[in-house]
Parts: sequence; structure tokens; C-alpha cells
Amino acid sequence: MKKTFKWIWYNKEQLLSIVYNVILIVLANFLMWTDLLNGFFESFVGWQGALIIKIVALVLSLMFTALTVRNICVKYGLSSLSTIDAELEKRAKIEASKLTPEQKKTLKGYINSLQSALATAKKELSTAEAALAEITALFNADNSLVRDYASRKVDLEKKINYNKSVVENIESKIAEYKSQLDGKQNAEK
Repeated sequence: MKKTFKWIWYNKEQLLSIVYNVILIVLANFLMWTDLLNGFFESFVGWQGALIIKIVALVLSLMFTALTVRNICVKYGLSSLSTIDAELEKRAKIEASKLTPEQKKTLKGYINSLQSALATAKKELSTAEAALAEITALFNADNSLVRDYASRKVDLEKKINYNKSVVENIESKIAEYKSQLDGKQNAEK
């Protein structure tokens, strides 16, 4: 009994649509086959034409009812209990994977911290690149102007590579945290 009510509840929209259409068609046929609309049809086509119209309308209404039931059941589907349970479980998983306000606040704090660290790393990267360009230009102009050019160049290149990797790492972490905020990933770590 419980399963029947559950099935009815989760298929209520499809069932109500079917019942609504059946009631409308029964009402329309009732009005046509009683004398309520008989004078209207007979005044235009006579009693034989009115009978033909009534029979055609009945056949069309039955076909329309069958078509409506088919379309509702095919397009939206009258779900079985296993389908309903699977859908409810899916919704529960989605709901469970949503972030709490505290988790959102924590992630936003991480993003803000990482963005300031990113700005610092980009500044250090541009400083190192500028220093390398400067000593390279001086060395190319006159190699006696830069003392220990080879070792300074290697140090600056290491610093540039390190800062590039830091920038890439921070940007990937920021993107990961933003995707968690958008709900694309589960917040569990």
C-alpha cells in the first residue's frame, strides 16, 4: 500500500494530466451526445450531419485521449519505484555534496590569501625577469660591466623558473577552490 502511494505521489503530474484530459473529453462528448448542443449542429447540417459530426468527434476524442496518454507516458514517463528511488538517491548525493556556509567562507579565505600570494609571486617574477634583461643588456654592451655574469644569470633563471612554477601552482589552486565554490567538485578533501 505504501509503495502504491509513493508511486502515485512521484507520478502525480503525469497522472493528473491524464485524468484532466480524460475528464475534458468525457465532458465534451457528454455535451455533444445530449440535447444541449443538438440544436446547434442540426441548424447547420441537419440531423444526419449532426450524427456524423458526433461520431467523428467521438472517434477523434478517443484517438486524442490515446495520443495524450502515450505522449505523457513516453515523454515524461510513469516511473517505476526503482527509478524513483534512484532519482531520490541521486538528489540526496547532490544535496550532500553542497558546501556549508562555513566551508564556503573558508574557501573564499583561501582564495583571497592565494590571490595576494599570486600578486607577490608575479611581482617577484617580473623583478627577476627585469634584472636578467638588465644584466644581459649590460653584458652584451660591455662584458666587463657585469661581474660574474654566468653565475648571476643562472641564479636569476632559477629564480624565474621557481616563480613561474609558484604562479602556475597558485593559479591552479585558485581555480580548484573556485570550482569547489561553484559546486563542480565535492568539498571533501
